[in-house]
Amino acid sequence: MIAIDTHRPQLDSTIDTFLQDISFQLPKDIQLYLPSEVCIACLEVMEFFSKYRRKIIHLHEFLAALVSVKLGDDTPMRKMFEEKTEQLELLFRDLDLCNRTDAGVDDLLDEYNHYAIASLDIEPVFQTDEQHDPSSDDPLFETAEELKAHKLNNAHKNYLCEICGAKLKQRSALEVHLERHMGITQFQCQYCSSSFHTRTELHNHVAAIHISEDRAECEQCGAMFTSNKLLKQHLKSHVTVRNFRCTQCERLFKTHHQLKRHIVSVHQVVRFQCDYCNTSYSRRDKLRMHVERAHQIQTYFVCEICVRSFETDEALREHRYHHEHPQLLECGTCLMVCLTQKSFDQHTCITYQEDYICCGRDFKYHMLYNKHMMMRHNIKVNARVKPKTNLLLGQERALRKSSKKQKMIKQRIYVCEQCGQRFNTAYTRRKHQCVTVATQAVANENGTKSMEGIRNIPAFNLQADKEIQLVAPMDMFD
Repeated sequence: MIAIDTHRPQLDSTIDTFLQDISFQLPKDIQLYLPSEVCIACLEVMEFFSKYRRKIIHLHEFLAALVSVKLGDDTPMRKMFEEKTEQLELLFRDLDLCNRTDAGVDDLLDEYNHYAIASLDIEPVFQTDEQHDPSSDDPLFETAEELKAHKLNNAHKNYLCEICGAKLKQRSALEVHLERHMGITQFQCQYCSSSFHTRTELHNHVAAIHISEDRAECEQCGAMFTSNKLLKQHLKSHVTVRNFRCTQCERLFKTHHQLKRHIVSVHQVVRFQCDYCNTSYSRRDKLRMHVERAHQIQTYFVCEICVRSFETDEALREHRYHHEHPQLLECGTCLMVCLTQKSFDQHTCITYQEDYICCGRDFKYHMLYNKHMMMRHNIKVNARVKPKTNLLLGQERALRKSSKKQKMIKQRIYVCEQCGQRFNTAYTRRKHQCVTVATQAVANENGTKSMEGIRNIPAFNLQADKEIQLVAPMDMFD
């Protein structure tokens, strides 16, 4: 049973408030005699109803925005894309409107002429001369196209920020913008110390950081994400083309973030100076590591449960409180939030191990290691290496780097460029015959000039008279 004064993210309120919202307000003297708890089954039905109701509201808002586009005003549609991105992505997926994960408002407007509403013969209502106030400076237009062009090129609804000069389309957007300048946040996350300027930002944060439900899958590696926004960010890691060029030194980068970091550290010469010596660094995290390693002064306060680090001991104590007092369906170890008891029982919680080494490589960080296990071995893990209690984080990483260098000197790895197999000596690599070379040898021995149609063939170790049966991938010779 769950107390009705419990706050539920899916209800966006307490259970009690939600029940009165969908029914009617009860007098306080009557509420005392009503049940104070609900069962899990009833709660799941309420959360499903709340989710469905929000979906209907978003659908009606979207339809109203489509009608506004029909009438020559795309402002409501653009506002929805700015303020309700996650909700629109779910709506597009259900209605099959845009077949792209990064669809924007311009993509939808480009498709608009294919929708049934665009062909409806609706006569827009324009203000007549009799209705028009002669003292008003508002212009009249003969067609919807002229009115639309006027709105796109006119600034009637621009609200100017007097601090930075930014122009916003709605007064509410200006109010939130000013709160950002003043550092005011009104929406507090119940699972951590983060707070946000808008409810949408809070919902996006909870979905991306805390909720463990997998909803978006990467088609290239199979990794799962809680939102399409995170999936978009992940897809950048698969990019091999370097399209972002530095205008000052012509270097190329895969992402805009990498280019920006390069410009700041190399060309703008932004340096972070150590307070205890003359050393400086281009990145603040490297400076913090230096302070711990060289001066034995703690700058990373690490949680011994989930290995997350904080800049102050106070922030770490606040974080530990969430481990000790988890919310309903929140795991006290990994702090992931589940939507149902079933997903809570099946979620991938933290497991501890000695290092992040796999396939002969030290991945150093749990995120890189977990990603490797999923991409290379198709195993979903949530691995952590507990920090050593007698060492600062900077000291521990310095020891790991030193031991890794010594290990690399003692045990150098030799890799076959054809198949990627690893060997401890150059001699064993020279003796090795990978499937590509062996296949070519078989083809030459048989007098065959074309590899087309070859699938399962015997490969031979040319250094010995021993036949090894190898099954080549079906797409190897495509």
